[in-house]
Amino acid sequence: MRRGALSGNPRIAIRRPQRCARRVTHASHRAPSLALAAENLPLESAKAVYREALEESFKNRDWDNSKTSARIAALAWNRDRALGQELFNAAKTKLTATESSGDWQRGNAFWFFYARVAPGESRLQLEKSWSASRRQNAEWGRESIVRAMTAVDLQRALEMAAEISNAQEKFSAQQHIAQYLLLTNDERMKVSFDRWDVAALIRESHPTDW
Repeated sequence: MRRGALSGNPRIAIRRPQRCARRVTHASHRAPSLALAAENLPLESAKAVYREALEESFKNRDWDNSKTSARIAALAWNRDRALGQELFNAAKTKLTATESSGDWQRGNAFWFFYARVAPGESRLQLEKSWSASRRQNAEWGRESIVRAMTAVDLQRALEMAAEISNAQEKFSAQQHIAQYLLLTNDERMKVSFDRWDVAALIRESHPTDW
């Protein structure tokens, strides 16, 4: 690691958080670090950093980077509805442009976060993904749809979980539903898509937990 570079936790970036976040060396951690830096700035100063974080997330070449971009938009939306909607719109445009027909496993995380803005649209997209997974008789991957549906309709999420044939996937889906039920409304607005347990909430300020 070169001198002055940061490899991880942006909590150290108290005085100049965005400057430190930009120096994070791991590419997939840079966007979360910027978003978490924005969380610690006054709103007017944070707006530009949230936008920068979103643009940085688009550079990530992960298979489904909508998980990161949607959470950045969600965190911004929690503080400023207009800003959050702007970022969600950009993230949704990016998701729509990159998704392929029948690829029901991509984008579920986006609809989880977008449920706070438009639950009806999120439900529609997740039901489409669920139907596609059933047509393919999928053994794996359906749990992510259930996880996303918890933010829309817990009863429907339970129904979906009951349909999963793979025992490990079913257990994971039901475990996530139980964990979601234990979260406060404030915690539900801030959690990542992947982990909802107490340990994850404690470590939520670390970019590797996105």
